[in-house]
Parts: sequence; C-alpha cells; structure tokens
Amino acid sequence: MRSAFGFIALAALAAPSALGAHLPRAIADLDPKILSAMQSQAPYSLAASTIQKAVMKAGSEGSGFSGVEIAPTGDSVNLFWKNGGPIPALVAEAIEAAKDIKINIQSSPFSREDLTLAAESLKSVLQNASNPFHSVSVSHIGKGLEIAGEVNIRDTFGRVADPESTLQQAAESTNIGGILKDVPFTLKSANRPYQTARYNDNAPWEGGIAICSDTGIRCTAGFAVADENTGQKYLLTAAHCNEQRWGACVGNKDTASYTPSRYIGVVTRKQVDRDVMLIATENVKSQVWDGALGNDFVKNVLWWENVVQGESLCFSGSTTGIKCGLTVYETWLFLCFSDTDCEWLAHSRTSDNTTPLLGDSGGPVFRVLPNNNWNTVAMKGVVSGGGGDAVYIGLFSEAYRLWKVSEL
Repeated sequence: MRSAFGFIALAALAAPSALGAHLPRAIADLDPKILSAMQSQAPYSLAASTIQKAVMKAGSEGSGFSGVEIAPTGDSVNLFWKNGGPIPALVAEAIEAAKDIKINIQSSPFSREDLTLAAESLKSVLQNASNPFHSVSVSHIGKGLEIAGEVNIRDTFGRVADPESTLQQAAESTNIGGILKDVPFTLKSANRPYQTARYNDNAPWEGGIAICSDTGIRCTAGFAVADENTGQKYLLTAAHCNEQRWGACVGNKDTASYTPSRYIGVVTRKQVDRDVMLIATENVKSQVWDGALGNDFVKNVLWWENVVQGESLCFSGSTTGIKCGLTVYETWLFLCFSDTDCEWLAHSRTSDNTTPLLGDSGGPVFRVLPNNNWNTVAMKGVVSGGGGDAVYIGLFSEAYRLWKVSEL
C-alpha cells in the first residue's frame, strides 16, 4: 500500500479553531495568465464535459468514444470517435445543445474501450519491479498507447544509460509488442510517480480540510457529495488513504504526530483501482478551502465535470494550500505505483515544476468558474499522487459511475 509515501502524521497542537461560517473569496493572487486561460477555456470545458457525461449515459452505445479535447487553437472542441461514428442519440443531443460551441467530430482507429483493455493487458509488466515501466497512457485521439518507464541504470563510470535504447530493450525482453498485438505503442522516459498524503475545522465539513485517522494517517478531504438515490452524504477523498475512521486534524502541516479533534465518519465505499473513497457523514457543506494555509478562504461547489484534455485546473491540499495552473496532459492513464497498486487516473502538469506534497492526498481538484468573483468551482477529482511537475488525479467521473454521487 502507499502509507510509507502517501501520508505524514501530525502532532497534537493547540491552535485556533476555524469556527463559524466561511465566506467565498476570489483568487486574489492568481497569475493573470492562468486566470485569462481559465476564462477563455470555460465554455469549451463545459461543452466537452457535457458530451462526456452523455457518453456515460449512453452506455454500450457510447463504446466508440475515443476522447475529447479543447482544440489546440482554443476556439472549438474536438470529439474523437472510432471510425467516425455512428454517434449515439444522447451524444448527438449534447452536441446540438452546445450549438454556440464548434464541435469537430474526428475519426480514430481505436476507442477508449479498446485501448483500456490493451493497457490492462500490460498490468503484469508494470507490476514487475525488475522492469522500468510504470504507466500506460491511453491516447485521447484513439491512436494507441504511450508506455512510460524510469531509466536510472548507470555504467561503471557513473553515466546514465541511454533511455531510448534501454526502454526499447526492456520492451523487447517483456514482449510488449506480442502482448499488444495490433495496438500501436510508443515508449517514453519518465520518473516513477509517488503518492502524496486545513486544520482544526468544525462541521459542516468542507473539501480541502486536513483529515486524520485514529491510526496516525493524514490526508485531505476532497468534496462533500450526496448519493443521488438515497440522499446519504459523504466526503470524497483518495482510496489510498486506506483507513476506516476519520476526524478533523489538530495541528499543522509541520508537526510530527496528530490528534483528530472532531469525529467526521467512517469509510463505507472504496475503489482502489480508481483511487476514490467515500467517508459517510451527514454534516457537510458544498464548499472547498482555498488560498494559502492559515486563511479562511473557501469557494462554493456548483457541479461536477469530466476532466478535459488541455484544460487548466487547480488543487487545494492541506500541505500545499491552493495551486492553480495545472494543465491536463493525459485524461486516462493506467499507472502502477507498486506491484499491488495499479490505478486509472488523469495526469496534469504544473507550470512551475511543483508537485503535491505529503498530506495533500485526497484534496479537491477543480475548475474555477468564471462568475463575477471567481468564487465557484466545478468538481473534477481528487489528488492521487505526484512527482516532478506532475499532479495525478482520481477522477470524479469514476466516483459518479461507481456510486452515483454528485453535488449537494
């Protein structure tokens, strides 16, 4: 499991409680370039997510879906479909509803379903620690797979081996070509990712708070959600936090042990291979903590969306605080953190070579919505891991698919 890498403990430390209501605030210190990118992308992100939701509702009729992206030109949405169609009626209706947005339907040789099965056929290769490979990215344009591996082999003079030839040799020795058969693939060198793990809060519980288990684990709450059928309320967080009982943390990110200050609830639903988990609790609020650690900034949550290729996002962690400017780089990535832990995630990159820190696991990943004050968000997922400039995301769309949980 991930406990050695994903979490840090907190000390029992007296600190002021975050009592009372928290008022939504704008992101006052957001880089103007990031703010401008979010604003220009907003209608295209919404249209692309709406199309993906229609694909989910279409069920087997949507099996030809390959992916969707904000066009590199930034003025339209590209929808990729196996052999160009046929497009199911529900998806066609979503396209028609986005009539103010240009939707380009493009043909692709493989569907996401085809490539998902191909990627999972490599699980034994990824789980074998003697191999350099750790993840497989499904092409959102349906062209094939990209297999990533870490090369840190050195010769007797301390020189690092050539990554390209080393990965090619490893692919041949593990018979990747034979396993994948007719599915095209490319190889790339990339560092092996690692897992990541607001304080003294009171109910109603919000996303972004530091949560602590009664066995010494600290993570971050993602979002307050509710079951669409029963109305049961939960806090969504990362499954690799992997404990049952959770409370709000006393202390701060730098202390060495912790005491849960107030009981929140117990885990009732968990899906490890999607890294999403639900803590059952009734007293929740549809907000997420925002800004630097130590302030009382929050944002209101309006709805959930699918992650879209190329869009700009933010995350809020109980170690890092707020971080914006994440660009979605891969929307469907099969990643093995260890020989027992393989997951389907999304992969984004930061603009300044930063990554989530220990204790940020489970924190909310969201798109800031362009209202007058920039104080509302759309749920995208939870922080799953990092490394280098990477932020890996457990997808909200998978939590919805599994359990039909949505915004309050």
